Amino acid sequence: MPQPGSFAAIVLGAGIALAGPAAAQPEITWQTFDAGGGTSSGGGYVLSGTIGQPDASGPLTGGALTLAGGFWALEDSCPADWNASGTVTTADISAFLTDWFADIANGTSIADFNGSGVTNTSDLSAFLGAWFAALGGAC
Repeated sequence: MPQPGSFAAIVLGAGIALAGPAAAQPEITWQTFDAGGGTSSGGGYVLSGTIGQPDASGPLTGGALTLAGGFWALEDSCPADWNASGTVTTADISAFLTDWFADIANGTSIADFNGSGVTNTSDLSAFLGAWFAALGGAC
């Protein structure tokens, strides 16, 4: 006849054996979804191929751009500074026209200044308006 304490030992042992693997499972307490790899453009800036970009803990700066929280954010609020030199000069007009003519020839939208989705004479007009406003102190 089995001893009364041996049944309890078997039940306790089985419970520990079953609970052991469940307690060893890893727990995900947070996660991020990092992706990228395409091209985004607007206002004279183009961002390409950011796949695998890690989350940033603080802003990283370089020129007129700032990397904040794993995403590019513009710190410079002067869209007429097309070449991102920090000043608005005739070199910005030259750089914009280079991109504008390339867009017209290739069907791209780097110089889509007004964000309409296509590059056309409206973008040229909008850029020149912003450029003259910047010369007047708008930036």
